Amino acid sequence: MRRRATMFLAVAVAAIAVLVPGTASAATPGPAWTIAAVPYPSTFEAGSAYDSTKVGPPYLIQAYNAGGAATSGTFTLTANLPAGLLPAPGFPPHGLYGPQENETVGIHALSCTTLVRKVTCTGTEPVGPGEGVSAIVPVEVQANAATKAAEAGGFLTDPVAIEGGGAAAAQSAQPTRVVAHGAPTTGPFGFLPAPRRRPSRTPCCWSSTARSTRCT
Repeated sequence: MRRRATMFLAVAVAAIAVLVPGTASAATPGPAWTIAAVPYPSTFEAGSAYDSTKVGPPYLIQAYNAGGAATSGTFTLTANLPAGLLPAPGFPPHGLYGPQENETVGIHALSCTTLVRKVTCTGTEPVGPGEGVSAIVPVEVQANAATKAAEAGGFLTDPVAIEGGGAAAAQSAQPTRVVAHGAPTTGPFGFLPAPRRRPSRTPCCWSSTARSTRCT
């Protein structure tokens, strides 16, 4: 009887092993995207535009493969500029990706296009674990951008996303402060007031003549 029970248990375990996928396949590492957009300067001025000095304003969009395996196949990075912002005329978006070399972000060039306010960049080479994708999107800040920002609480938001390469899509949205033309783009700076000093006092001393202690 005990032998039959043992054989039945062995058959049941074998059946479960066939029906349930192995844990090894579930633990297989894969690629995973993260993404963020950084405006510089951090505040845009209405009427300004990226020019040959390359001072700004652009967005720096950075994505990383935070997974445990390289991507495979084509990946696509997108940025949807809000009303009030346009891709800067004459300065197309561009970028690099893949392994770093000589302190550059990557060795492969992105292929980027623009359609009205949408920027699309693609790459086909693998992006290894810890490697990144970096795109620069030069921006023209339209004259009505400050008004648009005021209507939205003082900020315009640039949604960015990356998908493909065998990894799940990732998105983020970057609020960017916009001020009117001629307004300061940095907050007021100053120094904290110095702490109040206590009046200096002369140390107490002992007078042998008066045989008393005197303090001033």
